[in-house]
Amino acid sequence: MITAIKEQVAVRFASKAALRSPPHITLHMPMRLTPKQVDQMKLLLRDFCMEQSPFTLELKDFGCFAPRVIFVEVVPHPDLRALQMDLASILKTKMNIFNANYQNRPFRPHVTVAFRDLRKGKFFEAWDYFKAHSFQEKTTINSLSLLIHQEGRWQMEAPYPLGQIEIN
Repeated sequence: MITAIKEQVAVRFASKAALRSPPHITLHMPMRLTPKQVDQMKLLLRDFCMEQSPFTLELKDFGCFAPRVIFVEVVPHPDLRALQMDLASILKTKMNIFNANYQNRPFRPHVTVAFRDLRKGKFFEAWDYFKAHSFQEKTTINSLSLLIHQEGRWQMEAPYPLGQIEIN
């Protein structure tokens, strides 16, 4: 459903940048890592996720960060907040990574449907459209993924199941 909204934004409002990544909720800001650090991150995520439990989130309606970003709102959930805080903490202690949130702003979970290439004039048109529409969906969070930027797109690594041991 989110991908369909991103496709609608691309056609109706000439904003395609959000299509370069799979629908997701960002738990930690992007960072540059060496190949060795990526391997370390994968092991850390695997171990971290095994200690977590799946939970259900509700996505409801739309929000924005004017004048460029439109997103689907995530209804606040204590399990998601705890997951984000625990992940930020472990990345600080195990990998010395400190930029958990954008410009030290508090964590605001959302699923982006338009950003970066959404021109200001089109932003206001798009926001008028989306704020007049409702959206509601529940989704079970049963894994985390590491997104890696390759060839101009964000590629999703294999999922790291929550509370399960991955068997190869």
